[in-house]
Amino acid sequence: SLADLGGSESDAVSLDAGPSNDAVMEPAEDPTQALYPEDRAIVVEVTMDPDHWDELRAQTRTLMDILGPACGEGPYESPFTYFPATVTVEGETVENVGVRKKGFLGSLSDTKPSLKIKAHEFEDGKTFSGMKRLTLNNVQQDPGYMSTCLSYDLFNAAGIAAPRCGFADVTVNGEHMGLFVSIDSLKKPFMKRNFGDDSGTIYEGTISDFREGWTWSFEQKTNEKDGPGPHIDAVKEALEVSDDELLGALDAVIDLDRFMTFWALEVIVGHWDGYAGNTNNYYLYAHPDDQRLLFIPWGADATFARAFDLQEQGNPMPYGVLAQGLLARRLFLHPEGRAWYLSRLQWVLDEVWSEDAQHAQIDRMQEIIAPLLFPHQIDDAFWKLGEVRNFVDDRRDEIEAELAAGGPVWDSPLRDSFCWEYEAEVLVTFDTYFGSISVENPYAASGSTTTLVPEQADLVGNITGVQVGMSDDPEEADKATIRAWTLLEDGSSLIAAWNLPPEWIEDGATIMVDFDQVMGFLIRFSPSWEMEFLGYMGGEIHIIEGSAEEGAPFKASASGLWFLP
Repeated sequence: SLADLGGSESDAVSLDAGPSNDAVMEPAEDPTQALYPEDRAIVVEVTMDPDHWDELRAQTRTLMDILGPACGEGPYESPFTYFPATVTVEGETVENVGVRKKGFLGSLSDTKPSLKIKAHEFEDGKTFSGMKRLTLNNVQQDPGYMSTCLSYDLFNAAGIAAPRCGFADVTVNGEHMGLFVSIDSLKKPFMKRNFGDDSGTIYEGTISDFREGWTWSFEQKTNEKDGPGPHIDAVKEALEVSDDELLGALDAVIDLDRFMTFWALEVIVGHWDGYAGNTNNYYLYAHPDDQRLLFIPWGADATFARAFDLQEQGNPMPYGVLAQGLLARRLFLHPEGRAWYLSRLQWVLDEVWSEDAQHAQIDRMQEIIAPLLFPHQIDDAFWKLGEVRNFVDDRRDEIEAELAAGGPVWDSPLRDSFCWEYEAEVLVTFDTYFGSISVENPYAASGSTTTLVPEQADLVGNITGVQVGMSDDPEEADKATIRAWTLLEDGSSLIAAWNLPPEWIEDGATIMVDFDQVMGFLIRFSPSWEMEFLGYMGGEIHIIEGSAEEGAPFKASASGLWFLP
């Protein structure tokens, strides 16, 4: 009974049912559905200035952009710009449209970037068969290409508006880029089709939550001219009331019934990088009828797989709940909220989740995908396909076993701020040769200075050294490494170190620490050579003279900000 799951017997009448009727809405028919066929991938051909394409591919953001000095100051700014192009979609050619790169961090690529195509970026009125925008995802976290569409289909089947999803075979400037997943853009046409009114306020949540210090990253997408919408703060305030008032306060600002279904679906499909799991990858729509927020899933390429362990106690992740977001956590720790959620979880398993239907969808998509894979993609796709099928077969039993044992447990505390904490600026100069990494005593290879601004009293020394060469770390064997050593007054050693591609070392080069190709970090070795990790460094390396040839002179400087993770 629900009482066994944490609710009172009086809850059972109202909470044992599925979602209310108005939570399940059939989207209006739309002629643009033709761009999401179920039996093939659409063909997309992009032609643009090759220099623009190279510039588009190179645009990126780094961990420093996300976690560094600007973290906490407001929504993340996009580093991507639209470039003019001619685009043909299913034989329909439209000239002078906008094409840009997309992605937050995990999906970024400079060889096969995800793309946004905006038909009316430069000229009003242009569309592709009525569609103003196309969103083409490289889904590089999903080598099987199926997880996104499988997830969104289930959300839609449960009455939760989710992007339409299909496939696209893409060519850019005559180069076959291969398979992409084509999804709806969550703009006004989506809201009009699914909710009957597009005048409400749209928000995007990117590592965003309804608690102090976490609301700054919500990005308001519409109605900006009216000023900041009140909806996010309203939820934050509702979450601050007592347990006795919680459900009523939340239901006044969120369609709580629909959120329960949304939450249960995130859990069942394993969307660890969604709202409940990682406070990430979701949209909100404040419906103009009552201004209550509706949750919309996004970024579901890492689903249909075992969730990352998000709990901090080392306990195994439960199958039946994710509650990293404050809204989910507060509801799960509330007796009636927990009972409501677990009842909705069971309803989704009983009424929406179907192993036979999932396998039929996988079979259908496999016929579309298989002929479009490059040879080097086949092994990974085959492995992922097996993982997805096993996930489908096991998911019901995993969750229902927890329900039968009294329900899953979530006892992880709310995580701390993810922004890196600024400590100091690090300034380093180098005067040595490439290959000095082989000098056993780093202080014998002199020519380095390390300065911390402001000075840290216990991190100041006068004896310095430098090592440069190919990394002696087997996991970084293809990278060059630069290490600046400072012998501290207590006998320990401070090391500022960078790993970077050796081919980037050339006279006059300025190399950004992007935490992808180039890493920067600060460590200390005690007199007994016990290592202490002090943090990361962003910034730039300026090569005055240098190359990756053994014995070549190496003169350079580096400046960066030292951050605690």
